[in-house]
Amino acid sequence: MESPHPRGSAASLLALLALLSLLALLTIGACSPPRDVSGLAGTYVMNQTPHADTLVLSADGRYVRWFKMLNGPAATDSGSWTLSPEGERIGLREFPKRWAFGHDLVGDTTQGRILEVPINITLTVTRRVWGTVRLGWYPEQGWWFVRIRS
Repeated sequence: MESPHPRGSAASLLALLALLSLLALLTIGACSPPRDVSGLAGTYVMNQTPHADTLVLSADGRYVRWFKMLNGPAATDSGSWTLSPEGERIGLREFPKRWAFGHDLVGDTTQGRILEVPINITLTVTRRVWGTVRLGWYPEQGWWFVRIRS
């Protein structure tokens, strides 16, 4: 009696499993954020519009931020940044709270005022499946700095 499966089907199945395993490993690697300062250095833009908020992280541990509300003055801020030991969070020092309405949405105490007194904030580091690095500021609210340039 003949087998219902052709002779090459076991080899084909093994080749398919090997290919799927390789694709899974590549996908996991693509989703892992960089774990070092030089891997995260680059230019990021806030995904909220119509305001302009650009953050540049330098490999030397400094940052520059350019911010402009739609009908407001432009501002430039700078300070230092650090990466947590596990590479999952970035700390920005000397960071003014210029998104006053955003802070109010999440229960902060700005009450609509732009606070120019610098604070320290934490951003979460993630990488999308297709490789885009994002820095989350209240990511549960959908606020991300998205890398546009390394």
